[in-house]
Amino acid sequence: MARFEIQMRTTLIGVLTVWVTFAVGAVILVGGAIVAIAPGPAQALPTYTQQTNLPCSRCHTNPGGGADLTDFGKEFQANGDKLKN
Repeated sequence: MARFEIQMRTTLIGVLTVWVTFAVGAVILVGGAIVAIAPGPAQALPTYTQQTNLPCSRCHTNPGGGADLTDFGKEFQANGDKLKN
């Protein structure tokens, strides 16, 4: 009977090891996929300041850019990122 109990424990430990390894691998895989496909934060493009000769604060509420848009910035965006003539 003791040999059967040892064999059952060994089998149970082996099965648990496989499941834990699978679970850890699945968590790493899903976590990596989330990081890979998650969108990054939107940022102001310095090329717009070069294109328009205007400071970032003209379009953004934050003087450094990258924040919410001012009314002018919303109009600029709605116009295809071009200044109205």
